[in-house]
Amino acid sequence: MSYPASATLAISAGAESGTGAQRRIFSPSGKQALSYSRIRKIDSDFQRAGRQQKVLQAMLESAKQMNFFTMARLAWTCLREVRTDLTLGDLNALLPLAAGGRETNISMGRVPFDGVYEDATIDGMQVLRPDLERNRTLIRRFLSN
Repeated sequence: MSYPASATLAISAGAESGTGAQRRIFSPSGKQALSYSRIRKIDSDFQRAGRQQKVLQAMLESAKQMNFFTMARLAWTCLREVRTDLTLGDLNALLPLAAGGRETNISMGRVPFDGVYEDATIDGMQVLRPDLERNRTLIRRFLSN
């Protein structure tokens, strides 16, 4: 089963190296989007998380262009590929939130939150040492909004 390949990503190349960014917009295949979101060697884990969020946002925008029935078929296909406790009925109940071009706001974040961790070296490895209690508080606040 094929679905519209209308997800687009805007990529700025060269910005980190100081050579001046060139903005490019393209429609990646699933494999390309996965590779783009996972690549580790070009920058930091925080920037990688940002790429993952950018891919998810592009997927949502693409899904908003689908009609209800196409989205239902996509949900059924995805349900067979992932393990979840959501039933097909649960997924069908969520479809109207995204179908028909309705405005859908998704808030994205990451843990640890900015300013609530410190850089540390443990056993010769550079790691982030999060302030667990402050991060728990911020997670609760994020989820309650």
